[in-house]
Amino acid sequence: MTEEINHDIEPLSQRNVAPLSYWRACHYRSEDIDEVCREIDREFMAARVAFNGSGDVTATVTRKTWERQEGHYPTMINFFRALVAAFGAQSLKGSIMVWLEDGLWEWQQRFSRRAPILAFGRRCDDYNTFLIPDPGFLEAGGYKKDLKSLKETEISWEKKIPSVFWRGAATGLGIEGERWQETGRVRLTMLAKRMNDASKLDAKISRHSNITDAEHLKRFEDAGILGEYCPFSDFLNYRYQIDVEGYCCAWMSFFLKLASHSVTLKVQGDHEQWFYDRLVPWVHYVPVSARLQELPDLINWLQTHDEACRNIALNANAALRPITFEHTARQTVKLIEQIMACQRES
Repeated sequence: MTEEINHDIEPLSQRNVAPLSYWRACHYRSEDIDEVCREIDREFMAARVAFNGSGDVTATVTRKTWERQEGHYPTMINFFRALVAAFGAQSLKGSIMVWLEDGLWEWQQRFSRRAPILAFGRRCDDYNTFLIPDPGFLEAGGYKKDLKSLKETEISWEKKIPSVFWRGAATGLGIEGERWQETGRVRLTMLAKRMNDASKLDAKISRHSNITDAEHLKRFEDAGILGEYCPFSDFLNYRYQIDVEGYCCAWMSFFLKLASHSVTLKVQGDHEQWFYDRLVPWVHYVPVSARLQELPDLINWLQTHDEACRNIALNANAALRPITFEHTARQTVKLIEQIMACQRES
């Protein structure tokens, strides 16, 4: 049994209003998508996804996607087929393009002005790319199992350690090169090293498999910013979490931190996800500038404003509660329907 499309439902995210307005004014053809796919064939991972109006969904991937067998392709196509099967979208007819990399970066934005592109993350100043949920959210059914585990293992506010905690991978644009110290995650861990006070800030890089050059990895070791891996369940012991981008958004990590009944500090980044329009600084999270210069003072504020912090944690949890997989799937159907209304025959 399928559900009918609810034509009154919001189109997934307010972040998608601008690109919808653009394509309603400009329109597009199937050939526009084909041209972009040919141009990026060897350079980027993407797929042309076609809905035929009778319940069938097909996808053609770029050569880079095919050769590397990466790019979140299986998760994406399975999700779209599930939309058609379970959410009354059999009548959808037309084509879209899905960016299968982690996000769409600054020098790639020009493609979103030539064809409607759906991405898992985009730059905050990108008003042409559509945002859809990340593969982690889609594959895990809206993080249902993880959210259930959070609830079952919840630690009371009073028992949480009142310090800022972070562990994560050595990722970020430029982290493999000479400007590695300018990346957000290195900057955070080096600040923790300088402060040398885990009761204030405990931050280490705990995964670095992408750093394949032994000499470069030694720079991280010499800086004293590497630490042991720990599971996300260990994060729950801390009252304050911090989120800092890698190559793009942190996906599940940021979502679960917001849901964890700890306060999340969000380091200003260049990218955004589909649910960011639901979040308000100082209501759902504590904002931190990219250079982190105010972070020591912010930590002092956190540790001396317990009631305000507890309220921020509760607000964040409440804001994420309506973001279920089922509701997000219906919103995605509505978004695709609205995009395809902009497609014109050749």
